[in-house]
Amino acid sequence: MILAVLDTNVLASGATHPKGASGQLVLAWRRRAFQLATSEHILAELTETLEDRYFKKRLSHQQRQLAVSRLRRQAQLTEITAHVVGVAPSTKDDLVLATAVSAGATYLVNGDEKFLKVAMYHDVQILTPAAFLTVLRGAPRSAPIVN
Repeated sequence: MILAVLDTNVLASGATHPKGASGQLVLAWRRRAFQLATSEHILAELTETLEDRYFKKRLSHQQRQLAVSRLRRQAQLTEITAHVVGVAPSTKDDLVLATAVSAGATYLVNGDEKFLKVAMYHDVQILTPAAFLTVLRGAPRSAPIVN
């Protein structure tokens, strides 16, 4: 099964835009089309992001808490053991990339154009949500994926 890390921007967008590529990825993960790895860093960043006024207008307090608690319960929580410095556009992004490397993920899904320019680091390919959906549609799967 494919193992991937979804960056905070993808997870947050997926919570508010279920019909978009990020929303489809969150749904595909919940349907077990791929295995999701995350870290305490990503969960903390997501919690902070969902407290932004934009998300508070679109999601109830309960919905915001459920999004984070579901990840904590159902995703593969990975301890960051890889040391990544100066590869991604920011220190926070280096930690996301370190999460993917530490987990042994094949893909890191991100919507940041600067981060996408990294393209590949060690064995981790960095893709947009739409590109990762294309990968999932072409992969052998045990559960249906939303088109």
